[in-house]
Amino acid sequence: MLRINDNYRIEFDGGLNCVLIHSEAKIAEKGKNIGEEYLSETNYYYPNVHTALKRFLELSMEDATDVKDCVKLVEETFEKIKNLKFK
Repeated sequence: MLRINDNYRIEFDGGLNCVLIHSEAKIAEKGKNIGEEYLSETNYYYPNVHTALKRFLELSMEDATDVKDCVKLVEETFEKIKNLKFK
């Protein structure tokens, strides 16, 4: 497993694929558990670590508001990627 940050990690599915996983704590708004916190996970499947990290970079850019913000987010993301370690 590669933990990128508190919300993203990459796991290997046992085959030849990588799974980029986004985890986020949410509060239930419907059903019998309204108001209770739960962990929501979204899985993105890729053929290798390179494409999984490329998608992580794309997802990191979603909050960018202008070019300066984009550059800052790219630099921060590259720094995170540079410091990754397998666990």
